[in-house]
Amino acid sequence: MLLVVGVLALLVAAVLLVGWRFATILGIEGARGDVQSDAGPAGAEAPYDQYWRLAYKGKTAAGFHVGEENFRMKVLNWGEPSVDCTYFALKSFESVATLKLQESPEQATFQTRLQSVGNALGIEDLTGTLDVDAIAEFVLRNFDQHKGAFRQARDSIETVYSSYLALEALKTLYGKEKAIALLDARFGKEWRKRMKRFTEMCANEDGGYGESRFRHSTVSDTDASLRLLLRWLDVDLSHEQASRAALFLMSCEGRGADGSRGFTSQPGLATTMCSAYYAFKGWENVHRVAELKATPGTPTDYTTYIRYSFHEELGGFGVSPHQDPGVVYTECAVRCLNWLSDKQLPSDPREEMDTSQIIAFLMSRQIQGGFSDDGLMTPNAHVTRSALNCLVELREWTNEPLKVPDDVFAGAIAFLLELRDGQTGGFRGYDYDFALEDQSKVTVGVTA
Repeated sequence: MLLVVGVLALLVAAVLLVGWRFATILGIEGARGDVQSDAGPAGAEAPYDQYWRLAYKGKTAAGFHVGEENFRMKVLNWGEPSVDCTYFALKSFESVATLKLQESPEQATFQTRLQSVGNALGIEDLTGTLDVDAIAEFVLRNFDQHKGAFRQARDSIETVYSSYLALEALKTLYGKEKAIALLDARFGKEWRKRMKRFTEMCANEDGGYGESRFRHSTVSDTDASLRLLLRWLDVDLSHEQASRAALFLMSCEGRGADGSRGFTSQPGLATTMCSAYYAFKGWENVHRVAELKATPGTPTDYTTYIRYSFHEELGGFGVSPHQDPGVVYTECAVRCLNWLSDKQLPSDPREEMDTSQIIAFLMSRQIQGGFSDDGLMTPNAHVTRSALNCLVELREWTNEPLKVPDDVFAGAIAFLLELRDGQTGGFRGYDYDFALEDQSKVTVGVTA
């Protein structure tokens, strides 16, 4: 009898193991590496292992959530040039130009604005250092013409997220019309049809979109897919498509630990500030077609969630209410508040907050020119873009230019230039030479 029970137990274990492995292959379980061990993925190089340990240093179960968008990025590829990090770097340069020159990106070309910033900050030949055409060529090399999508780097899969960032990177360099003309000349006008097909194949039964085919839906990938379809591929969503996407976004609404309403990356997970931002932007793209109201729920519920996420002592916003602040979370919170500001609120919640305190928090996270999410991690292109763009977004809170020292801008540019790969034309996410074990080793200056 015991023998029979033992055999049955082994059979059940084998079935469960096979089922788990099959689900992993399809991206149903743990897709995109939302949860990893402290040592990082198997086979990662030493600098990445060290970065991963730094990324998790001091994180608690309450402060780090499954599906958190800040760590959903494929950090494994950040040590090498990637489309994602190239986009982060370009948007960082653009933010510096916007803040320093006090003008919008539409007022001049990327190269002209870079030259003006270089002159203003005393940086010689900044446009000569950054070869715009070489950067564009790097982005274009990561397009799979057959699949109709961009990959993050040479050994990664094609995704809607990287596809959207690639197109936005080209737009930053040349403007949208010239970017489309460049893609048409390189790949023929069929590239848009193929990308439309790829994006639509990423749609799931729940109405949301995954990063690629057979991957589970998330609010960030749903937002990226909607932006691709509407902004770049000129797709008119049907009422059914928009309604299904809206239902998925609503299914990701959740309550924080204090009962306030926020959003999760996927249904059933913990709420995060970044998920709220992606949900709001996704809703912006579908609610009119689906004939729904301007916000998924009651706006004051969301502003309560955001206010409770503000750290009174340090000045930034946390991943969710009553958590330690981070740069990326702060950017998402500021952008959420800007989006909610015209949604029939009884008062503007931004007026209750001290802009200078938020700016001081962001400045406290600058290390060797780049920005770090918690002051201990290796500074990287993603967080640097978030910090600089957050400053751009904060301009809406004041009626006068932000008081940001020039050395903040000069340091950020120097850091970004260290991430540029002269051979490929792309940008890395972080510098191998700046993989530090603790903050006590941080010194002033930029790694040569």
